[in-house]
Amino acid sequence: MNTQKKLFMSMLAVLVAVGTVSTTAWAANDIKEMEPRGVYIRELVEYIPIYTSIDDTYQEIGFISADNRGGSSPLQITYVYTSSGTTTASFAGHGNGTAEAGVIFAKMKVEIGVELGYSRSWTQGTSSGASYVVQPGAFEKLCAYIPAAKTEGRLKYKVYMDGYPENVFYEYESLGGAAFAPLKYGIHFKTIDLMGRSYDD
Repeated sequence: MNTQKKLFMSMLAVLVAVGTVSTTAWAANDIKEMEPRGVYIRELVEYIPIYTSIDDTYQEIGFISADNRGGSSPLQITYVYTSSGTTTASFAGHGNGTAEAGVIFAKMKVEIGVELGYSRSWTQGTSSGASYVVQPGAFEKLCAYIPAAKTEGRLKYKVYMDGYPENVFYEYESLGGAAFAPLKYGIHFKTIDLMGRSYDD
């Protein structure tokens, strides 16, 4: 009887020990999952455009119209913007002054091959020197615009944990729409037939 009792007590001690080890192991694993994984660093690498083009009618700066529907000879109109104030066309589509805006802007200049500006102003009262002939029977207006480069694409970021720069992965972020940068020089003119048609100069 004493032998059976000793055997029972030994088995009970083993079960208690195993239960303690299992509980300790579970607790250790649980704590490990709750530990912070570190601070990640995100560095902008480049802007990858889907397309880059010219938007000729980005910012309207004014127009002049002429009604020659009752005329028998051509009527010449000359564009001179005479209203007061200033029209400004600015970089748009991402936070101006940010690292992202700088990278997008630089890529646009390379893709388009013309001079761009973050901001460009046109002071009303400045003559563009553009003239247009309105034919008899026509009712048209001549519109003037500051053109802009236009682009859509993705920003590429390098991401790694602080202290472990060799473990790198990359993230891509869409612009979520088009970005624009006004051309530094040049004005675009568009003739609009007020009876339904339009023409680009």
